[in-house]
Amino acid sequence: MSQNIFLTVKANVAIEEVIGQYVTLKRAGIYWKGRCPFHQEKTASFTVSPHIQIFHCFGCHESGDVMAFVAKIENCSSFEAACQLAERYNIDISEHLKEPVQKNSSYYDACAFFALWTEKQLKQDTLARQYLHNRMIEEKVVTHFKVGYMPGGLHVIKNLLNDARKEHILSDDLIHAGIIMQGKSVLFSPFEERIIFPIADHAGRICGFGGRIYKENDTRAKYYNSKDSEQFSKGTLLFGLDKAKKAIQEKGFVFLVEGYTDCLAMAQAGFTNVVATLGTACSLTHLNLLARYANEIFIMYDGDSAGQQAILRIAQMCWKSNLEPSVILLPEKHDPASLLKSGYPIQDLVAKREDIFSFEIKKISEHFITLPLDQKLQLITHIIEIIKTVEDPIKQNILINKAAEKLNLKADLLRTEIKKSHQQKSLPIITKKPKTEQTDQFKTEKRIFSAIITNPLLLEKPSIELLFTYLPITLKNILVSLKKWLSTHVGPVNFSLFFNSLHEDDQKAVSSLLFSHEQPVDEATFDTLINQLKKKWWKLIAQRIKIQVLEAKRLGDQEKVNILLKDFVLLQGKMLTQEIKKENDFN
Repeated sequence: MSQNIFLTVKANVAIEEVIGQYVTLKRAGIYWKGRCPFHQEKTASFTVSPHIQIFHCFGCHESGDVMAFVAKIENCSSFEAACQLAERYNIDISEHLKEPVQKNSSYYDACAFFALWTEKQLKQDTLARQYLHNRMIEEKVVTHFKVGYMPGGLHVIKNLLNDARKEHILSDDLIHAGIIMQGKSVLFSPFEERIIFPIADHAGRICGFGGRIYKENDTRAKYYNSKDSEQFSKGTLLFGLDKAKKAIQEKGFVFLVEGYTDCLAMAQAGFTNVVATLGTACSLTHLNLLARYANEIFIMYDGDSAGQQAILRIAQMCWKSNLEPSVILLPEKHDPASLLKSGYPIQDLVAKREDIFSFEIKKISEHFITLPLDQKLQLITHIIEIIKTVEDPIKQNILINKAAEKLNLKADLLRTEIKKSHQQKSLPIITKKPKTEQTDQFKTEKRIFSAIITNPLLLEKPSIELLFTYLPITLKNILVSLKKWLSTHVGPVNFSLFFNSLHEDDQKAVSSLLFSHEQPVDEATFDTLINQLKKKWWKLIAQRIKIQVLEAKRLGDQEKVNILLKDFVLLQGKMLTQEIKKENDFN
């Protein structure tokens, strides 16, 4: 029954459109390509095929259909992925089929309700609106980010519960979502008397909230965020990403700021490709998430020492991500929001941005001369590792000279050390070359396999069984599975159905080969490939035919004997003479 859901969903969504919401894809012939979201890479090895509705990464070898992609990236089951897509694209599937994934729906329903409810409260509260006005946050931005307000008092909790019940949301749902909590004798909300910033995941579902105090005499912590849960994790979420994704993909870079109001102020100023961390340090997970949509990241942290130290921590992680990082240095005691409020032209700072390599070298070298020798050696090694990551030789040379100048070293010394490091790392590559060359011996077999997979009717061609013996075992087993599947399948041949029936390892093998042999194979070309394969294996095939002829004669199967002898005559006439001639010439 769930299989029907998979087919219904896949028939109504385009795999490139779905994956394009998570990964920046660019058209490459009949495929779409991008950088894989499942592992770290600098070049695009992740490929999506719209015509056969599968994806494959040639780096980490992840592959599958649209359901497999969503299931992996959302960390859910294939069934849950299908239901998510059905909801996202308004695909009609019967309600009873969605029951297994309803456990999370009450959480998201509660969050969506609370976001709308606090929006209404903000419109009714003069002081809260005045605070936002004083921060020069315009009404259109407040509406765009669904900013709200949570009043305080027991009567407010009572009103919240009453309004929730009208929407079939229970107090337990609000408690589970962390919106209200059970005190000793009464229910209360940790978001009371705070400006509310709804936080959505990259799919646009509101899954948590950030609350900021706004009254001068409020002595509580400035911010309160939803507690981490299965649906909400501060280390994996970025405020504003759901709204900024499209702009980030179009521009190719993203601004990273520290706070909610910084994010709002930047968006209001026209920098719509902006996101903020949720009051926590930026993590490698955050950077990898942004790398799905952008090539570059512009870090705009506060101009104080804490902000600059945070930038250095991000620098360490950027070496492991697919992002090219740059630093936009803000004047001391300023953040993006305060700077924009003062009328300072942020665009001037953007134009003067500094690549993070130069920024880190400058920071590291500030107290270099006063350090003991062992620490100096550690820093020099660290800087060499940084410079090595820069592939552009001109840029690398500039960094070498800059580092040499800052550290009072000879530039040639740094070049020598970098060259030594590169030579050491290049040695393992030599040992891998024979393995790469060896895989080419099955080129013809792989093309034949790919042709059959995309056109299973080719399996009906005469003598195809003979070829199975000489295919690599993995390919042979998959074709055997295909024959078996076709014998039990009713209706038009559906590649997705067969693909889903395969084991995960076989799916990876199929998708890898299909993407490697993208040129379609017509029947004439297929026949040529078959002849090439027979020529390659003619001695083994001839010997096998002879054995089969003797066995068929023993069983009295004259029809099979005739078919086998016909094949044998073809082999003798077209291949045997030519091969003997080659052997005589060689001898």
